[in-house]
Amino acid sequence: MPFYVKFIRWYYIFLTVLVFIAPLDYPLYKYIPALVIMWVSYLFFNFGSKSHAKYSQNRELDRIIPRSLNKELLFFVCFMVVFIPFYIQFYTGGNILTLVRSFRSGVGTDSNYALYQQYFEDNNLKQFSIQKLPYILGYGIAKFLFYYFVISYVGFTKKVEKQSLIMIVLLFVLFSLVGMSRGTSFENFESLVLLIFSLLVRSKIIYNKNTFTKSQIIAVSIVVVILGGYFIVSKALRSTGETFSIIGGPSSTLRFNPDHWIMQLSPSIGKVAINFTGYFTFPIYFTSELFWKIWSESLSGMMAAFLPGVASWVLNLTDYRKALENLGVDTGACWNPDCTTAIFYLGVPLFFLLSFYLGKYSSRFYDKSVVNRDVGYTLFLYIIVYEMISFPVGNFLVISSANKIVLLCIFVVVYFGLFKKYRLR
Repeated sequence: MPFYVKFIRWYYIFLTVLVFIAPLDYPLYKYIPALVIMWVSYLFFNFGSKSHAKYSQNRELDRIIPRSLNKELLFFVCFMVVFIPFYIQFYTGGNILTLVRSFRSGVGTDSNYALYQQYFEDNNLKQFSIQKLPYILGYGIAKFLFYYFVISYVGFTKKVEKQSLIMIVLLFVLFSLVGMSRGTSFENFESLVLLIFSLLVRSKIIYNKNTFTKSQIIAVSIVVVILGGYFIVSKALRSTGETFSIIGGPSSTLRFNPDHWIMQLSPSIGKVAINFTGYFTFPIYFTSELFWKIWSESLSGMMAAFLPGVASWVLNLTDYRKALENLGVDTGACWNPDCTTAIFYLGVPLFFLLSFYLGKYSSRFYDKSVVNRDVGYTLFLYIIVYEMISFPVGNFLVISSANKIVLLCIFVVVYFGLFKKYRLR
């Protein structure tokens, strides 16, 4: 089994385990519809990846990236050191130093998250303007180059020079500062997924393995613990009245349950687990509530689940989020998963077919990545993996203008064969 399929499988296992250990007041059996949809989509994806699989054996790489790419990396890092502070100031009204201080001391309405939301609203940054255009394009292209350099060096370079490694680490820090300035952790989650994917690429390209090496397991575990701790702290700071001892659920209809079995067996595990439910469990609850409140309630609801267009044509729904809110489900600021958006327009059978074709194309990109050492196709493979990660829990891939620009850049690079002179041989 190729490394990226294993990555998705282990991620889905994590989501399933979190459902069982998260201390929430929602019966476990009610999660079953969402878990079934998630795992069946995985099976279709896995089957699709095997339908075009070559999985060619590759020998170790002995060459590093050409020296000219190191110069490109240095230029990009210098650009980012200048650009990121301006980007943060434009969207938050503060500078890096003041935002780091307020992250440490700000709580509730004084947190970076609350200040960012207020500044965003006061300056009408939700609306498109010519003034925003350089920042949107700049950050989107910068994010694409960040992906490119990380996968190139972490995934494809056998011997990374010390100065190059320092620059890659600096890029991760700069992108994490964007998240810190907003009081959010999504940027850290994106960086973590990118790092894990790149290390798995490295295992395959350099060591011809489809799993982590021992040293990579240690490194990833340390990073996960650090980012997990950061997430818990930042979440507590932006949630007024919430601490590690005073816990709230993701929404008013999915609340913390102090009598949950995990709180009796291991309260510490329960307290840690519930911090991640807003990101990873609420969307599964969202999909399950669609089944219990809409799809299983009537014949037209069942047709909406299985046939494309029925949800809008027959049930007169604009989207499933508003439909659930009208039925009393508090969605709050939580994610609604990409799979429900796909099902709204396509229905469940075509959604599974979509998963199959994503798997089919992923194997083609995998072959080109392994055989041709082509970073462009590896970026395409990363996007497919990221979408499979997004399907059960969010809309990560197109959540921002920057991510849409990243997609466009990858299409352009692969279609026109750019960066070929940097391809590893």
